[in-house]
Amino acid sequence: MKYLFRGGTVVSGRGTRRADILVEGEKIVEVGRNITRKADQIIDVTGMLLMPGFIDAHTHFDLDVCNTTTADDFTTGSRAALKGGTTTVIDFACPNKGETLHDGLRLWHKKADGKCACDYGFHMTIDDWNETIEREIDDMYAAGISSFKMYMTYPAMMIGDNAMYHALKKLKEKGGICGVHCENSGVIDALIEEKKAAGEMGVSSHPRTRPDFLEAEAVSRLLRIAEAVDIPVVIVHLTNAAALREVEAARKRGQKVYAETCPQYLLLDDSVYDNPDYSLAARYVCAPPIRKAEDQKALWMALRRGEIQTISTDHCSFTLAQKDAGRGDFTKIPGGLPGVETRGELIYTAGVTTRKISLATMC
Repeated sequence: MKYLFRGGTVVSGRGTRRADILVEGEKIVEVGRNITRKADQIIDVTGMLLMPGFIDAHTHFDLDVCNTTTADDFTTGSRAALKGGTTTVIDFACPNKGETLHDGLRLWHKKADGKCACDYGFHMTIDDWNETIEREIDDMYAAGISSFKMYMTYPAMMIGDNAMYHALKKLKEKGGICGVHCENSGVIDALIEEKKAAGEMGVSSHPRTRPDFLEAEAVSRLLRIAEAVDIPVVIVHLTNAAALREVEAARKRGQKVYAETCPQYLLLDDSVYDNPDYSLAARYVCAPPIRKAEDQKALWMALRRGEIQTISTDHCSFTLAQKDAGRGDFTKIPGGLPGVETRGELIYTAGVTTRKISLATMC
């Protein structure tokens, strides 16, 4: 089947132009003015913007976490993605501690294969490091996995600085790349202990035990480890100005650093955690937490300047009933927000129409 989209404004990373688009099967075969080639169906898109399908490089579908499972699996999550203009998602295959990378990849194929309505791929989570896992890195490349993720927080997933150094050395050997969740786990645990001792167990304690400077410290530490290895890295879901400054400092040293942020950090501020209604506050619990209004401004400016390379969602959805598990103990609230369906609308509305960023930048 051939489809001709006629009369629209085509958006690319270089800008916008009036053009028709001819699609055959699943391929764009021509973009140009007044295409005359025959089509099975002509679709009038006059006055509309035609963008490429969005890629969400950070989702968590069908993930077991905090004694529950995310509300979206690959079936519902991918359908939501398509409705929001996202045609490709990249999820995280997560072996459990003590399991192999092969175990994690098999499990995620079982979760996704035959159930995903859009295109999909996987990053591989490295939550342990030993000789077996080091050998498996070669197998992951053979299986099409060339991007990885490591955590500097969460006991079930984090690895220490020593293991991270060795893992990054192996990835450098393969020409791969790794995204890293940056927060200082040890100090966060100490702050949580203090809140528990003081009986301050409400939602408002969540951002206070994960402050911006502990994210910035972990970003700085990761970047020094990456400097020792001489490898590019990705800072996932970067939230604040202090962490941005660490990225800028590393770039000035000559390092290649990529940064990602998410809609929740661009549109919300930490006042959401102070709502006296538990359900209205708990729904926003995620890690790192939502930051202050001035951090929003810094993130938008960094996007405008090209200092942040991508907006992903970190889509990790829970029902309000699931969020209710932390009533009386904020550490038991499953952390994560949805976003795969609404990202495009939010960034267009809050970024493009307000002229914080251009259409080309959004694209």
